[in-house]
Amino acid sequence: MGDIAGLIAPRPLVIVSGREDGIFPLDPALAEFSRLQEIYSSVGDSGRCHHVIGEGGHRFYAEGAWPVMLAELEQLTRN
Repeated sequence: MGDIAGLIAPRPLVIVSGREDGIFPLDPALAEFSRLQEIYSSVGDSGRCHHVIGEGGHRFYAEGAWPVMLAELEQLTRN
């Protein structure tokens, strides 16, 4: 999955995981995000991929994800 997600590089990407996610367990998600960071680093933009981790199960963690997404949008509008 990290390789597939890397196809979006160098554009901004925010991945959201739950610490207790039974569908996409956190340990494999962390491993794939590490691979994704390598891909972003190889194109010179490692700061454009983000991994937001919530404390519960499989859901969107808006309180953690929105600030990151809004910061990326703000950066895009400045360029």
